[in-house]
Amino acid sequence: MNDDIETFKFDFECNHPSATLELNIVGFPDDKPKGTMWKTGCSNLYVKCDWKYFSHKCDTRPGMSGSPMFAEVQRDDGTIDKIIYGVHTGAFTTHNIAIVMSTVVQE
Repeated sequence: MNDDIETFKFDFECNHPSATLELNIVGFPDDKPKGTMWKTGCSNLYVKCDWKYFSHKCDTRPGMSGSPMFAEVQRDDGTIDKIIYGVHTGAFTTHNIAIVMSTVVQE
């Protein structure tokens, strides 16, 4: 087990009706050995934004709901920021849906 904890940032407020992003998704797909986490890259992913949700065509399976959808962005100094854009929530026959990350509110 790796004891390193990585920090993620949040971004993307649906300010544009659509965008092309390079995203990753990690989860526990049902077609892989039980309890194993898998990461999938989604190159040139077209995202259509609609208020608090965005649709995407990243390859997902049952078991990946709740998975973060994030970009790995390299800074000028060579370090990598991981920025979460949304959380995968479900699939339809033509596309998938993710909830857009927004400001965290504490009660």
